[in-house]
Amino acid sequence: MQRAADHYLLGCFQARRPARVYDFASRLGVTAAYLSRWVSAATGKTAFDLLRSGQLAYAAERLRATQLTVEEIALASAFRSRQAFHRSFLGA
Repeated sequence: MQRAADHYLLGCFQARRPARVYDFASRLGVTAAYLSRWVSAATGKTAFDLLRSGQLAYAAERLRATQLTVEEIALASAFRSRQAFHRSFLGA
């Protein structure tokens, strides 16, 4: 499951598009509800949390390793906005 999430997120990072559970589920050929149950049973996390933890790890690495602005890192990390990034990062 983690490999599939990482692969999906890599595509989001490269395309600079927001990561969404329903989009991830669609790419796997399942519904968002099915994916959520599957992820929860396999990992104990929600599908949203699985994606969000990958985004935050990527963003944290970018913050340490680059001179990009916070807004650039937020968008490069597949967050919808700088505000969504801040809420997620502070809540982690």
